[in-house]
Amino acid sequence: MITLFVRLLLFVALSLPLVSAAQTAARTSGKELRWSDAATWGGEVPAAGADVVVPAGATVLLDTDTAALGNLAIEGTLRFAAADVELKAAA
Repeated sequence: MITLFVRLLLFVALSLPLVSAAQTAARTSGKELRWSDAATWGGEVPAAGADVVVPAGATVLLDTDTAALGNLAIEGTLRFAAADVELKAAA
């Protein structure tokens, strides 16, 4: 029983940095955010390998090519601009 508890505790402890490292778009009511705007992401546009979250309630317009992202979670809305843009993921 103690071994299972220790394993669970280690799993949770090791998983926390992964959760907090995701770059999350700002939540705004009714305002569409631009992917290319650093303010959308808290000061820095997602770089190669970034884990990105578009949270519920947020709408992000993909108006530029992305770097090769590590992960992308879309809980809100991601719209593509009426332009030739590319959403890239790491292989």
